[in-house]
Amino acid sequence: MRMVIVSIGHSPTNVARVRALIARAAQIDMALDQQLWGKEMSQDECRTQIKQLNESVDVYAVLLLADAPAHIDVLNLRSELQRHKDLIRPGAWHYPGPVRPGEVDCVLNSAIAAHQTQRNALDNGDAQIAR
Repeated sequence: MRMVIVSIGHSPTNVARVRALIARAAQIDMALDQQLWGKEMSQDECRTQIKQLNESVDVYAVLLLADAPAHIDVLNLRSELQRHKDLIRPGAWHYPGPVRPGEVDCVLNSAIAAHQTQRNALDNGDAQIAR
């Protein structure tokens, strides 16, 4: 089981976020997968990728980073994510711009909670939640 971090196009801010998340996740032995989607991808192509992440049973959480090309509606894509897999929480840390203090810990705490929920659902045989 793994958490997936998605960047659409190249963004120095997203690179900094991913680097910090990977370093912190390594400290707690959390499985992470970084996906860099091309800046030329359409909204529909991104939606298809999101659907695949939703259907993947080995993905327990997805972080869709906010800095994306102008033609991509990130909020719309986030609405496509299954609620139990979406790591976005209320607060300013997920907005475009520089990495804020506490951001990495906030994301990883959400990922840890998502992982525990997924693990408990699998252990209890609750296939509906685990999906």
